[in-house]
Amino acid sequence: MSTMSAYMSALGKEKRSVNTGMLAGNGTIRASVKGYASGKLSKEELHQVWKAVEEALSAGALGISLGIAYAPEFEYDRDGLVEALQPLKGTDIPITTHIRNEGDGILLALQEVISVAEELQIPLHVSHMKCIGRKNWGGTPVKILKLFDQAAERGVKVDFDLYPYLTGSTQLVHLLPPQFQEGGTDAICARLADPFCRKEITKVLKQPSDIFENIVELAGFDMIYASTLHTEKFGSFAGQSIAKIAEQFGQDPYDTLYDILLEERCQVTMLDTIASEEDMLYFLKDSRANLISDAIYPAGGKYHPRVYGAFPKLLTAYVRDKKIFSIEDAVYKMTAKPAQVLGLPLGTLEKGMPADINVFHLDQLSVHADFQNPNQYCTGFDYVLVGGEIAVAHDVWRNSKSGRIVRKQQ
Repeated sequence: MSTMSAYMSALGKEKRSVNTGMLAGNGTIRASVKGYASGKLSKEELHQVWKAVEEALSAGALGISLGIAYAPEFEYDRDGLVEALQPLKGTDIPITTHIRNEGDGILLALQEVISVAEELQIPLHVSHMKCIGRKNWGGTPVKILKLFDQAAERGVKVDFDLYPYLTGSTQLVHLLPPQFQEGGTDAICARLADPFCRKEITKVLKQPSDIFENIVELAGFDMIYASTLHTEKFGSFAGQSIAKIAEQFGQDPYDTLYDILLEERCQVTMLDTIASEEDMLYFLKDSRANLISDAIYPAGGKYHPRVYGAFPKLLTAYVRDKKIFSIEDAVYKMTAKPAQVLGLPLGTLEKGMPADINVFHLDQLSVHADFQNPNQYCTGFDYVLVGGEIAVAHDVWRNSKSGRIVRKQQ
């Protein structure tokens, strides 16, 4: 579907038991206008981007999502982002952004998006906050929150979210330096088939970088797992680390990475253990933080357990067992806080509010999803009501079809 309006209309015809709101993808909009070609937008392309942004907002999109670390959106520099997002200027519509670098260059990456929000006079929400790499743990989170405090003093509204796991998940192709991701899948695969180009990629990946998020250097191949593999050659290795797969093929892990991407035509997700629990809790305790699952749903392979367990894990591990949060604080970070970020008058139990209610006893909750067996529902939820109708009763989904489309309040 070519417009947000058409998508929302089609979604509205599909009766579902969950409420659904949409962000307009800044990278998707760029791709629809310029594809995966490199370079700045022409004036005509820029006007097409503005038109698409305005259409999405008029259709009820809750904000604009950015993934500046990913193709083709990494083609924007700071000024290019300001230019592309001009339709938002002076509004209360947030940008929610995966920053350009969550490793050695995280402070520079945050300064970039803060600067964009400040110039446009719009709210900023930073997605899945973390510091990648042991060398960035501990001190860097303190500097980050100080950066947010300073932005707030200048009038910039900054919030952020995170999930309660130390392992992330994204596309395996994201491990490649940005310049080797340009041009789309065919161009990437052509490079991966070229022995000289492989050497150039390896040379870059072996060096620290504050320009891009070099997860290979920050985490190592022992901590990077291929989670979705489809081909006959690699399908049976789903869930194994790149290092372990390389060992079984008797080859260098860099070449194993390139072989997997080439054979699978880059359609591979990964899990990567990259963060610190101390950092995670430090961020989550901040008043600006809310919880997310950040879940992606790959076609087969090993899911990340956060798909099934992110929210109950906070309640079981960090409220009930470790007593780090009160249940009131935890529920707020799951409900009213994210609603506030998106400008929605939702997430509280009050007269006249939608009857979206979760009924449970904390002692009865259990999270069953783990990295070995991730596709398992949590248990212990007595009732989940959506729009006043029972969607789940005693852990059994009733398919109430009472969910609604949530649009930005005009």
